[in-house]
Amino acid sequence: MPFMGKSFGSGNGRPLCRFPALLAAAAFLSTSCSLVRSDYGDAAVEGASTLLREARRETREHGLPAARRFVTEQLAGMDESDGELERRVIRTTADDSLVLPDSFAALSTTERRRVALVIVPGTRTGFGGPSRTRACLREAAKRSEAMGFATHFIDTPPRGGVSENAELVADWVAPIFDEVDHVVL
Repeated sequence: MPFMGKSFGSGNGRPLCRFPALLAAAAFLSTSCSLVRSDYGDAAVEGASTLLREARRETREHGLPAARRFVTEQLAGMDESDGELERRVIRTTADDSLVLPDSFAALSTTERRRVALVIVPGTRTGFGGPSRTRACLREAAKRSEAMGFATHFIDTPPRGGVSENAELVADWVAPIFDEVDHVVL
C-alpha cells in the first residue's frame, strides 16, 4: 500500500507496495465500474497502463470473466511478495482477533490520529447509472474515522475529466500533508 513516510512491509524486509496497487487494479476490473465500452474513446485507452490496455482488449474480445482471469494471472506473475499480502488478508479475515504487528490495527489511537486516509472514488464510478461503489467507500470512510484515523472522502464528479479530477484531488490533499505525519491515498 502506498504509505508516505513509513513503509509497512511483508516481514521479510521487502515493502508490500507494488502488489496492493496491482490488487487494486484487479479489484477495479472485477467490479461493474470497469465495463469497457467503445464510446469511452481512444484517449481512455491510450492513457492507460499496458496491463489495463491489455485487460480492456481481453474484455472486448472475450468478456469480463476472461479478462478477470487474465489480470489475475498477470498480477500473480508480478507479485514480488510471492503471495504474502494475499495470505495476510486471508488470515486476518478468518480471525477477527488477529492483529499483525505491522498493520494499521496495531497502531495506538494517538498514532492513528497522525495518519490520514484519503479515499477517492474513480472518475468513472457511477458512469452510466447509480453506483454502489461510492456508498461502499463512504461507509469505509465512516469506519476508518470511527477507528481514529483522520479520514477524508473526496467526492470526484462521476463524469469529471481526468485533469479536472486530478486538480480537485491535488487541491484537496495538499493541506492534509501539513496536518498529519502520513497520508494514504
